[in-house]
Amino acid sequence: MKANAPNWKTHSMALLAVCTLGGCMTQRGVPTAGTIVESRVVTTVDTQLAKSYLETSLAEASRHDQIKVVRRLRAQYDQRPISWELLRDLTHETSVDFATLYFIRRTIMDQRNAKWQSRFAALVRELRARSTLSIRKELEGRIELNRFRFLFVPGFHYRTDPSSGADFSGPRTYLHNCGFDTRLVEVEEDGTIEQNAAFIAEAVREESSDCKRLIIVSTSIGGPETAVALGKLLSVDDMRPVAAWISVGGLLGGTVLADQAEQWPMSWLAKLAFLVKGIDARALPGMVTVSSRRRMNELRFPKSLLVLDYVGVPLSGQVPADVKGRWKTLARFGPNDGLTLLADEVLNSGRVVFEIGQDHYYRDPEIDLKALALACLVLERLTKTN
Repeated sequence: MKANAPNWKTHSMALLAVCTLGGCMTQRGVPTAGTIVESRVVTTVDTQLAKSYLETSLAEASRHDQIKVVRRLRAQYDQRPISWELLRDLTHETSVDFATLYFIRRTIMDQRNAKWQSRFAALVRELRARSTLSIRKELEGRIELNRFRFLFVPGFHYRTDPSSGADFSGPRTYLHNCGFDTRLVEVEEDGTIEQNAAFIAEAVREESSDCKRLIIVSTSIGGPETAVALGKLLSVDDMRPVAAWISVGGLLGGTVLADQAEQWPMSWLAKLAFLVKGIDARALPGMVTVSSRRRMNELRFPKSLLVLDYVGVPLSGQVPADVKGRWKTLARFGPNDGLTLLADEVLNSGRVVFEIGQDHYYRDPEIDLKALALACLVLERLTKTN
């Protein structure tokens, strides 16, 4: 990750690149173009089948599927609940790009997700044409911003390398200038998931005295930390002020890269990489997929909690060179964002908004604007139902 890139992610997981040796072979892509929920996609994909899938069944004005194999695969896999196992099996039968497109289609088959995705796109278009001052005046007229406070849970090593964006400094400043009440939750920058979950839980308890409704925004490893706080540590009374949780690229189900970094012989390389960087590796075991998925299955969230998963979804032709090695390593297990499998970023009880073409590091020049669009999207939903 470039140090000056505007993103919401931490650089630390790049150390897991020790697990991607030999994963940087080039591959000729198949040029393609299509439309996915109002977004025009022009890129390359890994197979002709993925090209046909994008250009037909995912187009807004498409006719019925014209390709027998696509129709057969959809009939076969639509019978199964969406999961990392399903996407892995589909990847092995077809390709990672086909499975990625299938993940998108299954996501927007839920009309609630389709509406959220469409509204998010509309908000981004609207906000692009506005000044910060006009946005603030318009929001103050429509939404009682003083009723809400946004608590940001940062990523790994957010203090050591603030240029990484792991501390949300860009989005927090932008939202503040637009009239939002924002605060950063001070967690241990290389603490374990359980340790930082306790910090988050205490922060929520302390904020409850202000009588404001809380919207928690987490990123990367902050995702499972927030999940443990909300789904285990906080009582029903503690949770009353918490209105929503926005998980940005959350490592909810861990990462296969952590699995590999914990296995010999990669384990000693990973430890050496952390040692050279001066990073405490104690958080690494908590990101192993088996324990992470088990942990998520054990958590219980209030039905009143609004959850939004913001997921970067890159096709093979959209993955930048410095992420490609990790993406290819993970591609054997299914669609991924260069750090974790897409299915492991999604909470079943939540809504999903995806960002086509973005990887885990969200190096998007409009990321601050899109942070505002996400905030407005959630506030619209909250104020509409209350």
